[in-house]
Amino acid sequence: MLNKLVRLYICIFAVSALFVGCSSSKKDSTNIKAPISKSDTINDNVSNDNDSEFSEQQLNYQIKKLNSEINYLKEQVTALDVKSSLYADPFDIYNKEIMLNN
Repeated sequence: MLNKLVRLYICIFAVSALFVGCSSSKKDSTNIKAPISKSDTINDNVSNDNDSEFSEQQLNYQIKKLNSEINYLKEQVTALDVKSSLYADPFDIYNKEIMLNN
């Protein structure tokens, strides 16, 4: 019973998604654009410059953050390598020579 309901809901969702996705959008051809003045284009350019500067700052921040994470992980790997080299030959630590005098 529950399995049939799930199938029904999935079919309804798929059909509705198909209709919504395949429906065409109607555009009015009667839209007449007003002439663009120079002040509008200057304001658009300034806002585009501000947006690009902001995005560049965000990218620089992301790059710095990723570089610091990489450096931290490199330090962790080198520390792990040092620790693992100690365990490669455990007798290397205790390799002492005892001299007996009789």
